[in-house]
Amino acid sequence: ADQMPSGKILILTDGKAGHENQSRAFARALGRETVIIPVKFKSPLHKALSYLLDHLGIHTLSLFTPIDPKPEPRNHAPAYAAVIGTGSGTFYAAKTLARAAGVKCGVVLYPRGYKISTFDCILAQTAMDLERLQIICPALKETASVSGNIKFDQKPPEREKFDYASVFGPDRTMILSCSTHSPEEALHLDAFKQIRQFIDRNRHDDL
Repeated sequence: ADQMPSGKILILTDGKAGHENQSRAFARALGRETVIIPVKFKSPLHKALSYLLDHLGIHTLSLFTPIDPKPEPRNHAPAYAAVIGTGSGTFYAAKTLARAAGVKCGVVLYPRGYKISTFDCILAQTAMDLERLQIICPALKETASVSGNIKFDQKPPEREKFDYASVFGPDRTMILSCSTHSPEEALHLDAFKQIRQFIDRNRHDDL
């Protein structure tokens, strides 16, 4: 964090809550505020092309749907201190935006398929992932480390305790669906309804 310029950290999100939360935790560990913008490849073919272009040293935002805000050019003061991405949908974009702005690029999880030696910082979830990275690129001994799952391993912020019993009633069994996105919620509700119907059809008074 001491080597970064002042300013907020730009987080690129692929729309997956779990990935975004890990990026948030990374920035929080650095003690920086964040700006979050979504990124999305135009198609699976554009994503496949990003692997090849990265190894060729070609970085372009034309593979993505329009990204806002635009990166600052190198001859101006960078708008952000660094760029962070978690998940394969953000790795190439994070490197592209960071290079265009002249700032550091950090990623969480194993950037499989990309040129890993050109990421400024990689947080691997497991020691096995870190060992694999360092075998591929020994120089990463200085820039890669094991973070664990920073979404779960960090202490959650203090929040007012929610009184679930007053809303749902005491002694109720609850089923939670977390880090979901459309259409997963509808699928979970449909599965729950089918389970309830199965139980009701097979319930016996003596059980």
